[in-house]
Order: sequence, then C-alpha cells, then structure tokens
Amino acid sequence: MNKTKLKNYLLKKSTNKNTYFWGASLFLKRILKDINLPKCQIKGIIDINPAKSGQNMLGYKIFPLSEIDNLKPELIIATANNYPNIVNEIKKLLEEKNINCEVFSLDLSIKAANVNFNLLKYIIKFKNSDKLKYIIRTANNYTFYNSTLKGMLCQEEKHMLHLLAKYYYSGQGAIFDAGIFLGGCTEALINGLSENKRIKPNYQIWAYEYGNCSPDENLEVDSSYTFEYLKGCYPNREITYDFKNIVNENLISLNKPNYYKLYLGDIIQNPYPEKIEIMFLDVCKCQKTNFAMQKLFNRLIPGKSIVIQQDYIYGICPWLKVTMGYLKDYFEFVGCTRINSAVFLLKKEIPAEVLNINPYETFEYETLEKMHNYYNKYLTKNQVNLVLKALDIMKKDKNVKI
Repeated sequence: MNKTKLKNYLLKKSTNKNTYFWGASLFLKRILKDINLPKCQIKGIIDINPAKSGQNMLGYKIFPLSEIDNLKPELIIATANNYPNIVNEIKKLLEEKNINCEVFSLDLSIKAANVNFNLLKYIIKFKNSDKLKYIIRTANNYTFYNSTLKGMLCQEEKHMLHLLAKYYYSGQGAIFDAGIFLGGCTEALINGLSENKRIKPNYQIWAYEYGNCSPDENLEVDSSYTFEYLKGCYPNREITYDFKNIVNENLISLNKPNYYKLYLGDIIQNPYPEKIEIMFLDVCKCQKTNFAMQKLFNRLIPGKSIVIQQDYIYGICPWLKVTMGYLKDYFEFVGCTRINSAVFLLKKEIPAEVLNINPYETFEYETLEKMHNYYNKYLTKNQVNLVLKALDIMKKDKNVKI
C-alpha cells in the first residue's frame, strides 16, 4: 500500500474540519500505525461500545456516542470496513440528532487515494482470534453474497466461509465441509480458496452430503421440509428423496474440480482428512453423528483450527450446544453470524479420554443445561432466545417436564 498517498488524502480531506474516526477497530489501529497521521488533524474516535469510552488508541481519545452532540463533528470517517452499511447507519443517526456532518468510509478513502489495499495485509499480523473476529464482523456487515447454488445458508454465512477460505486458511489442514446440501457452502469455500494467493488447488475441501431425505430413513430429524424445499428449488425437475445426483451436478457446474473431494452417503462411513483446519458442521442433526464429529476434534490443530457449528444459534440440535459447552476449556468462542453459525477456535489439544465421553448421554439434565447455555453470555437477546428453544428437545429426550 502507498502509505503516503493515503496519508495525504486524509490530511487534505480533514483540513479545517472538526474530524473524528468512527469505530475503534483493529482495522483502524493497523492503518494508524502505518500512516502516522498528525494527532492534531483528527480529534478522536467515536465508538458505540461504552466500555471503550475514555480509552486511547495510539494517542487518539475514544469518545462515547452519548457525547456526539458536544463534539460537534463536521466530518466522520467510518473505520469498520463495511461500507456502505455503516455509512448509512451513521448518517441516519446524525439526522435523528439534527447534526449536519459529512460521513464517508475509510475504505472509500483508500480507493479515492488510488491505493492498492488488501485486507489480508492488515489482518495477517493479527493473532488468530482477532483475525476471525474481524472476518466475522465483515461478513455480518455485508448481507449480500452472490452465489449460483441454492441452499439454506444465510448470506452472512456464505460470505463468512468465503472470507475464511480466502484470508484465514493456510493449508495446515483440510477444510472439512460436512452437510453441504446443494453445495452453497462448498461454492463459497471454493470461491474463497480460488482468491487465496498462498494456496494452490489440491483438493483441500472434503465435502460430505448424505443426499437422501426419505422419511423411511432411520434419522432423528424430520426430512419432509428438506423434500419440499428441494421441490421448490427445482420446480421443473422430477425430485426424488435421493438427491445425490443433484449435489454432484451442482459441484461440477462450478468448474473447479481440483478444489474438492465429494463424499456422498453416511458421513460416519466415509474417510476423513488426517488434519482439519476449518471444520464446518451442518451435519449434526442427530446425536449419533454429533458424537462422531466430536471425536474428530482430535484432528484439529491447536491455536489454528476452527469449528463452525451451523445449527448453534437455532432452536434445534441441543446435543451440539452441549458438546461445545462440555469442551469449553478447549475452545474460544470468537463470534457468530446473525443466526445459525457460531465459530470456535481450538485453544489446546483435547485429551482422548475427554473426546471419548458423549456428554449428552452421560450427564444429568441440570449439568447438560449449563453446558447447553454456557456461551449465551456472548450472544444477543434474540440469539439467546433461539438457542433456548432447543432445550425443549433436550427436556423431551431426558424426560423433563416442559
């Protein structure tokens, strides 16, 4: 990046204006370290997190949102790296307070300064937990993701998978993509890998899909919704309960065969990679499969590997929430999408004797409930409400009155 160009552009833009940054982000911290702006040019940083109020970031004081009327900003530079959403939100807030102030994004500043900006250059120096938090925040702020394959993932999840494959994945282990349905998650991962300049395609993605939604199958989930969803996706095609051929056709249509291996049928009967770096689990719809996936955590890389539980922030699959609570000493919760996916970073190796215990079948209800709810403290009220709905299933399983 041409630091001088960006510095000069920001200096020119903020001259003779009461200027503040918006958002005491890691992105801003890295930029400030690189371009070394004069402290007198920017008055400080406004941040909506009250816990940051009064702190300093590289000499810039952080002000709470409640002081914005007294600060009388004339120019705000949004630093959350999620243009245009954050800019529009700030403008709306200023309008409500009758504050006449110009707002633009630091991303836009970089483009206007004709700087070759690369997100990876800035997050590569972060510790892994901070990289992940940054990627998840970015994915949540861009709510549109352009994909060709249908599926049930929300846009934020697809964007997150893309960014993880592009900016986080290093090739130390495989990408374990379990329960791909029609391939939307695999498409996002392939697209991210294809933009990852450090990685050459070598079948890094191990993609798994059962590929059958027959009500006669011995499953613990209701597959009728899946069948109706398939018919809605392909109204001009004869749909059967077995949809393996559709999955295979979808991945072939991406025209990137060197990035993935596809395993159809029961995931428990299929082979697994020796080491796993990114583990995306949308397959833990029953207790048996969930425990089988738990035992694969011995293939994760401490300090690097992540587990993404796709059904975590939803009112089903209490067993997977119990699993993550049971293993709380070994994982760090690093973030989540608005609904569905929660991301956990492995902190240290998990002993075999720990992984060989199925907590959902071993412990009493009171202990299971604590494990189930352990990470609720990191979630919003709406997210907690979604998680708590899964307790009804657990109460039924454990013969506890609802």
